[in-house]
Amino acid sequence: MDRPAQDEALQAPLKRQAWEDEAICVAIEGKFGQAKRRFSLGRVMAKRAQTAQTAIAITILVLNLERWLRCLLAFLLGLVTLTLVRFELMNVLQQCLNCRSRQPVSLRPCHA
Repeated sequence: MDRPAQDEALQAPLKRQAWEDEAICVAIEGKFGQAKRRFSLGRVMAKRAQTAQTAIAITILVLNLERWLRCLLAFLLGLVTLTLVRFELMNVLQQCLNCRSRQPVSLRPCHA
């Protein structure tokens, strides 16, 4: 067994790679833990191996579908929020353009 190199320039990439590998493992183990807790992956009691594999595959499919649904809902919520903000800004701009006084544009509507 070799001793690690004393040179920091050689150690830094190795430490970074070990840290990245550990982060990936933690994420994967976290997903398995979520599958066991929320989707009963730890309670698969099938008599045949093929049935157990099917149950596990369905659980993983549901995990992926839940993630995709969450991403889709976040995207749609962002889109709705952006549309509402744009609509509100257009209303404020229209009110300020229709205003007869030449006051600086603010987010509060002008009163003529």
